[in-house]
Amino acid sequence: TVDVINKSYDRDGEIVWVDWRISPRDGVEDDLGFDGGTITFNETGTYTVRLEVEDDRGDYDSTSDTIEVTNDPPEAIISCPDEVLQGEDVTIRSRSYDPDGEIASIEWEITPKEGVMGELEGEESEVWFDKVGEYKITLTVEDMFGLTDTAEKSITVKPAIPVAYFDYAGTLKENRKIILDASESKSTERYPIVWEDTQWE
Repeated sequence: TVDVINKSYDRDGEIVWVDWRISPRDGVEDDLGFDGGTITFNETGTYTVRLEVEDDRGDYDSTSDTIEVTNDPPEAIISCPDEVLQGEDVTIRSRSYDPDGEIASIEWEITPKEGVMGELEGEESEVWFDKVGEYKITLTVEDMFGLTDTAEKSITVKPAIPVAYFDYAGTLKENRKIILDASESKSTERYPIVWEDTQWE
């Protein structure tokens, strides 16, 4: 979007009429009025903006300027951890940007699809993986002019092996009773520790 200002003046009277013309018109939106306004170019290319004015004595004058509309492609960026545990919630984000505009669309893909719980959509999603292995995430972004960029990133899913830990309470002396506590052992929420199968040696 370009701001346009009418700076026309009359030395011995006043401007009473203005006419704006933009060529070519395809892909152009504007709200130009007496004092100017804005022009939005939805396509790249070279455009000519012409202004014609008339004063209160019926005299005319005109001027024109050329606007070159260019477009740089967007940059696709994926933000996610490199390694996660099986069953662990994972937040995957798009950090993509467009240097001279806005991102118009975002498309995600995960391969393989088997073992992926949840869907990727929009700028941020949360999923988890039911199977161990390596998954490839592909992000494709498109800007308002139709240019695209694609990024790929891999996530390694490790098995949800519990981490054993215990502490004790009591005095370590002969024939004294102590209490062993393994409650601080950890595992993922979706693959909890089965305490009845826990063994002590």
